[in-house]
Amino acid sequence: MVTQEFYQLCKARLSSADVAVVHLFHKQDFNAAVVKTLRVCTSIYMHGNGNVATNAPYLDKNEIVLKAEVIQDFHSLGFSLIQKSLQLKVVSQLLDWVNFWEALPNFTLKCLGDIWTVK
Repeated sequence: MVTQEFYQLCKARLSSADVAVVHLFHKQDFNAAVVKTLRVCTSIYMHGNGNVATNAPYLDKNEIVLKAEVIQDFHSLGFSLIQKSLQLKVVSQLLDWVNFWEALPNFTLKCLGDIWTVK
């Protein structure tokens, strides 16, 4: 699900403590368009092809690492969530994407319907 309508439903159901995680396996232009569509949420972070969206205000790096430490300790994860949290980027830091956002579509049900309609 990559539509603006879907992400608006996610946003409506997220508290400020919740996150939506979206993993993308597509080309960079498609991923950038999905991230642009995700902007219905307040804050968006990226790690590789993973995107984390939330209704909470942006957290600074120290807050993210502290939260990762708590989750890591509580769940005894088999990988280092702390290391992954250090690699998160705020979408606005990705200038190569932000610079051409205006040219990208916002994925809506109508937009995708027009693209996928066989004529």
